[in-house]
Amino acid sequence: MNFSLGGVKRVLLASLATLTLSVSLAACTDDKPDPKVSASPTTAKSEADEASAAYQRYWDVYVQLANSGDVSPAAFSSVADGTFVERDLKKLGDQADEGLLRVGKPKFSDFQTTVDGDTATSLVCRDDSPWGAKTADGKDLPPLPAGDPFPYQAKLEKRDGAWIVVDVAEKADATCP
Repeated sequence: MNFSLGGVKRVLLASLATLTLSVSLAACTDDKPDPKVSASPTTAKSEADEASAAYQRYWDVYVQLANSGDVSPAAFSSVADGTFVERDLKKLGDQADEGLLRVGKPKFSDFQTTVDGDTATSLVCRDDSPWGAKTADGKDLPPLPAGDPFPYQAKLEKRDGAWIVVDVAEKADATCP
């Protein structure tokens, strides 16, 4: 037998190519999940979720103002717009003028929101019993007695692609969980 160095190189190169091809093919077998099947679908927020989030932002601002005593109309900018905001600001301002600050936050139920085009309504129940109070000089006031949560309904409008709260009112005829 006659072995030449060129023949050995060819055999080695052919073996290396076969090995590389085998490894590449093995990586493409069914052991690897199909990206079309395993990729999680993009989850866009629904309009109702976005409107609910806007109503939650309104309550976040309301609670912040009640807790701080710094009642600024600018706080509701891009969150709420309407004459009800003036009522809220008056109520919160009167509370601050009396030297009363809230502590913590109320407990909210899930937001129940329905959307009809560029308008929405959202109902939430607010339980004030965990929302404490203190005087401006830091004296804690007795906690509110545990009671039934009270329903509040908001009307929202979609303006320039964003949901804005345009009215909030007590909804005595609604049932809270």
